[in-house]
Amino acid sequence: MRILFSIYILLMIVSCNQDTANTKTNQNNSIDLEISDNKDIFGGWSMCAISDNDMMIQLNTCKTLILKPNGTGYIENNSLIIETFVWTLKNLGLKIIYGNKSLNSTFPDTTYYTYFTKQKDRVDLILRHKGQSYYLSK
Repeated sequence: MRILFSIYILLMIVSCNQDTANTKTNQNNSIDLEISDNKDIFGGWSMCAISDNDMMIQLNTCKTLILKPNGTGYIENNSLIIETFVWTLKNLGLKIIYGNKSLNSTFPDTTYYTYFTKQKDRVDLILRHKGQSYYLSK
């Protein structure tokens, strides 16, 4: 099942006309981030796919996740801010916490295991918690 899932992810990346050659894992993701230790995390991330256990969901409209150096962030959908949160990255854990608990949040308040991969002109980030994975790129 993992091989099938890996093939699906590879096909999804190729179908987005992205160069998948020369993928290199970023070994700096174990650095403790207070404000700006891991600069790869900052900025806008496009999120177009989510998996829940073994089922892949391709979003019709990609959301944008913005992570600012001051530890705040927000999610945009069609250029409108729909969610705001605070975040921290320590070792391999990205913690996201929303101030407004009544929202139907994209990410549940928790700590996500992070996995970075770097390519020539692209950085990919996978956030995992329990059976869910969120696929982001910039």
